Amino acid sequence: MATGQPGSALEVEIARLGDLDLSALRRRWRALFGRAAPEHLSRALLERVIAYRMQAQAYGDLSRE
Repeated sequence: MATGQPGSALEVEIARLGDLDLSALRRRWRALFGRAAPEHLSRALLERVIAYRMQAQAYGDLSRE
């Protein structure tokens, strides 16, 4: 973080996604989306989409417009 302040709980949680194994990422996906993650998604994409979803839930998603 640029301010030198400790990260928020959400930032820490997102940073820890990189420590999860693939099955744990898939469990996290299921918890967030209510369905299984698509099998073809790479680990990197799973992490990014999960992080986006966590932020959208915390701060609000993009408007449909």
